[in-house]
Amino acid sequence: MSWTWSRTLFSKVIAGLLAIVDSINGKANDLFAAACACVSPTVDNWLEPSKSTRTKLKALEREIGSGSLLIRHEKDSEAEEFDHLFKTVWTVKELADLRDQLMQSGLLENLQKHVTLKPEHASAISARISSLMSSEETFEQAGNFIARLQKRFDSDTPLRIRIEVLNAEEDLHRHSGRFDQAILACRQRSEFENDPAIACYERRLQSDNRLAAALFDGHSFDEAVCILTPWMKHFEDCPQICLPETRAIVMNTLARCCVPLNDNRWENLFQRSLVLQKATETTSASRTMNYLIHGYLKTNRLTEAKELLAGTNEQSNDAYLIWLRADYERRVGGTCSNIDRFIHSIPWQNHVYGLILQALARQLDRSLESRLELLQDAKRSFEFGIEGSSTNIKHLLAQVCEIGIYFLENDIDLMTSTVGLVKVMLNQTGLSSASAWYGATLSALETSPTWRNVNNLFERVPHF
Repeated sequence: MSWTWSRTLFSKVIAGLLAIVDSINGKANDLFAAACACVSPTVDNWLEPSKSTRTKLKALEREIGSGSLLIRHEKDSEAEEFDHLFKTVWTVKELADLRDQLMQSGLLENLQKHVTLKPEHASAISARISSLMSSEETFEQAGNFIARLQKRFDSDTPLRIRIEVLNAEEDLHRHSGRFDQAILACRQRSEFENDPAIACYERRLQSDNRLAAALFDGHSFDEAVCILTPWMKHFEDCPQICLPETRAIVMNTLARCCVPLNDNRWENLFQRSLVLQKATETTSASRTMNYLIHGYLKTNRLTEAKELLAGTNEQSNDAYLIWLRADYERRVGGTCSNIDRFIHSIPWQNHVYGLILQALARQLDRSLESRLELLQDAKRSFEFGIEGSSTNIKHLLAQVCEIGIYFLENDIDLMTSTVGLVKVMLNQTGLSSASAWYGATLSALETSPTWRNVNNLFERVPHF
């Protein structure tokens, strides 16, 4: 069965995709005998109705009478009028819906058969992982991609690819708030990397840094500092022990862990990291600058924070900078109303959206209604993607917001009940450090439910 006009689809991009699927199935599936796709891809994997749908479907009806498969947008009423012409109709709104339909029809089985991963696949795998990990909205896709790669691991899988995928899995756990799973994955990978045949300082350093970053989320700051501090002596004795970019990353992680411990090394570490990044990769320097500003805010060094913020672009839509400006204004007693117009460009699923809103909600000059709405939206943002993960750090952030909400609603009973739930959550395995970190602050809030104690709880959160 050849791909003739009757097998052509109206959307060229989708046509190309399904032509590949048809080809790998031997062009033998009657579903594609006379298939029409009336959707086109847009940004972020969404689909939209194609143009001139009615004209094209009328042409199909005139030329061949009926079709085998219609793929249309679920809200395309124009295409829906022609459903009766097709044996099968798939309604979709994003590429994932089309993928699911293809999988349910067994049309992707040949694609999912085992293919040995080769060195030449490494760059493409790395680029795809990097793309999917760039936004919290695509974390689920990243997880699925990583899982598919791991199923293809065998004795011939190149070491570079194996480590790249294992690192990505750990990073995904951590960026999704699953710090306990990130710690477990890191320690399992460390056993693998300790094999003398493949061990090297660069990989071991990156592994220790990932573990320390996960420990930060678990509030095990002391342990993280103990892991990374010995590397500072190695850097002094032999800077060539690793890439300068890696040294900068490690200094950042150590500095972030030093801030909540009031370890004064954090400022110098960030500044040294900036020197390295300005010489090697200037695009990373902005993140380090944000870390430095956050350190000044957390230690109440508002003059230094103000000076650094003054050197940034006030019109920037950098989500982290917007958050830091909001927190600075909160700390000096302002309302920062000019920031409100920027936040709508940030996806609500991005946890930084929640960080911005909780900072705005704690600006005391705002109306009670505004503060409540901001905290409720912040809570919703932190709750994105944490279903079924009771130890997820974002779950804690959401519950802290909930405590603030109940206080502002003057429902002290519900607030106290939520404090109790937080204590129960922190008593879970793997959260002993977090339990110790918040214990006294939570107890003070139960004893004296004042805004000062509520705000002290927010201040205690290292991520805020």
